Amino acid sequence: MTILSLTTSDGERLEAVHDKADSADGIIVLCHPHPQQGGTMR
Repeated sequence: MTILSLTTSDGERLEAVHDKADSADGIIVLCHPHPQQGGTMR
């Protein structure tokens, strides 16, 4: 699993977790809630 963090030019931070399966038939994208509404990756 790889954790990625990107800071935008206006100072906001975007976080992502990447995990590659040995074999897969599809993909999934899961988004967490907005931080101002209590969302967190932790």
